[in-house]
Amino acid sequence: MIPRFKPYIGQGEFVASLFPQREAVAKFEMEFAKAFESRSAIAFPYGRSALWAFFNAVGIRNAEIVIPAYTCSVVAHAVVLSGNIPRFVDVAPSDYNMDLGLLEKAITERTQAIVPTHLFGYPLDADRLHEIVRRAESRYGQKIWVIQDCAHSFGARWNGKLVCAEGDAAVFGLNISKMITSIFGGMLTTNNLHLANLIRTWRDLHFKKPSRLKSYRRRIYLLAVYAAFHERFYGGVNWLEQKTQILDPLTKAYHLDGRIHFPPGFDEHMTALEASVGLIQLTKYAEIIRRRRKAASYYNEQLRKL
Repeated sequence: MIPRFKPYIGQGEFVASLFPQREAVAKFEMEFAKAFESRSAIAFPYGRSALWAFFNAVGIRNAEIVIPAYTCSVVAHAVVLSGNIPRFVDVAPSDYNMDLGLLEKAITERTQAIVPTHLFGYPLDADRLHEIVRRAESRYGQKIWVIQDCAHSFGARWNGKLVCAEGDAAVFGLNISKMITSIFGGMLTTNNLHLANLIRTWRDLHFKKPSRLKSYRRRIYLLAVYAAFHERFYGGVNWLEQKTQILDPLTKAYHLDGRIHFPPGFDEHMTALEASVGLIQLTKYAEIIRRRRKAASYYNEQLRKL
């Protein structure tokens, strides 16, 4: 199957977690930016932390932030917890991305940012999005920031250009449900070096140094993932998650749709351990995409026969 929630990890990631590289976070940022054709990348403990930091760094507060109605709830959480108001736009049935036919009407004089999601590899029409934003900026006489949500579309392109470059910035999630993982973690990319320096400075002033205990827990979590997502054991793990509270500290502490909150350590820097794992994952990115495309081709062929 095309995995929705199964990381492609092996021995290399576990070795990297035992022996983290020196200056691993800076190296991960540099290699991530290079891999996704951006001038700068800034590491965070979660993708939602990156979005929250963006709003704070550029001074967006008490504003409306336009987001698709069908997206991960943590996007809306980051909007609300940064002191802003999410304004939802319904999605199109063709790709489940934000319906651009409805976007223009959703933008008001209070709109200061749009966070379009590129869902499951399907790129949003970036050209049409830019036209709508330009008209709105002219109409209301103010900057409207565009932050691309690429958490499920790392390498998606629109007219040959990566969608992460189609705006002021882009955010990526790097937890175990994403195409590549740093165990937990997130990344913000931008081609605007002034903006990158602004966000990095804000992060360094307001985020705390991670504890040694955090690295220890991340290492245990990575080891547990090897077993938890194995075909032989996943049924039992899923039963424990659904029927008991044993796994709540590893699941519900990080994501509850019905509760607006940040997970533990949302304002702590990414650890060297996580960045070292992320560096190994970057080397596998092409192979991960090849496997997913092969699986997609198989499904397309087999379903056609029905």
